[in-house]
Amino acid sequence: MASKIIFHIDMNSFFASVEVAQNPKLKGKPLAIAGNPKERKGIIVTSTYEARAKGVKTTMPIWQAKKLCPELIVLPPNGDLYRKASHAIFELLFSYTPMVEQVSIDEGFLDVSDMTQIHPLNLAKTIQEQIWMN
Repeated sequence: MASKIIFHIDMNSFFASVEVAQNPKLKGKPLAIAGNPKERKGIIVTSTYEARAKGVKTTMPIWQAKKLCPELIVLPPNGDLYRKASHAIFELLFSYTPMVEQVSIDEGFLDVSDMTQIHPLNLAKTIQEQIWMN
């Protein structure tokens, strides 16, 4: 029986990454997506690596995150924007193979077992680069 080659696609820090892609001025800054930033209520849904380096974690209350990282930029979730970005990414994945299983807005599995014309590691790098470019 032939081996299966399954890629696990998981866009880490997805909501924050989409916001940075939408607004390049946010690149390199500590950014978090959270419930109600105006009233400093709610919890952190996700954050950039810059915010994580300052101790900001998912499910942390906004007030606590701001205490750890006073320069933290907190944006409310933009579901329409995230769904649009997710749709574009999964369209890209389906362009490689119909064997895609999406399990959440930013995670899925890709069966590339039949794609023998390119080494799986090179294919993974190519897909990753294309996701970053979109």
